[in-house]
Amino acid sequence: RIGVSVDSTSGYSQEPFDRLKDMKANTFSESFEYNKLQGVFWVKEWLPARKMTFDEAFNRLLSEFQPTREKEWIAQLHSQYKIKVYSKKLQKAFNKDS
Repeated sequence: RIGVSVDSTSGYSQEPFDRLKDMKANTFSESFEYNKLQGVFWVKEWLPARKMTFDEAFNRLLSEFQPTREKEWIAQLHSQYKIKVYSKKLQKAFNKDS
């Protein structure tokens, strides 16, 4: 079971991407655990700063706005329905599936 993802990022202040800021091109990071999975980064190269494409800017804006959209949606659900959250049951079910 191995997953490989190829991506680029301009933000590396949050976990686990905070490891990237100290890495040099053509190097691997130390192995780390994130979301109960083992991971490692490989930095192929550092590209010079440039303007984002429309798709890059759109996706970044969408991902940064997502937490706000989720809070608004949850508030709407709470005002529309009588919701009761069973945190202990949810945690137990989550741990059972992990």
